[in-house]
Amino acid sequence: NKGGCSHFCFYIPPGFKCDCPTGIRLQDDNRTCQSDFSRMVFFTRHSDIRVMSLDDDPQFVDVALHLNTTHTIALSYDPVKDFVYWTELQLIGDDNHTAS
Repeated sequence: NKGGCSHFCFYIPPGFKCDCPTGIRLQDDNRTCQSDFSRMVFFTRHSDIRVMSLDDDPQFVDVALHLNTTHTIALSYDPVKDFVYWTELQLIGDDNHTAS
């Protein structure tokens, strides 16, 4: 159960310490990770989808999702359902591409 941590649990004698992925803060309970982003932008660089907070340090960039493709070309985010949608191209033959 990850020591009761929502994301990462590290054994540090004599106990454990919870931690969070880059860009996500550990809450006051010292167990739960939660993003404080209220404004963010998602973008793609062909093989991954990245997110950048517009609230915090403008230099912060983190890989949100690594894709098994090298041809991601379009991206959309649904904040109501909290879903990310993308379009990718699939190489067919030498010079032909088709959207999937």
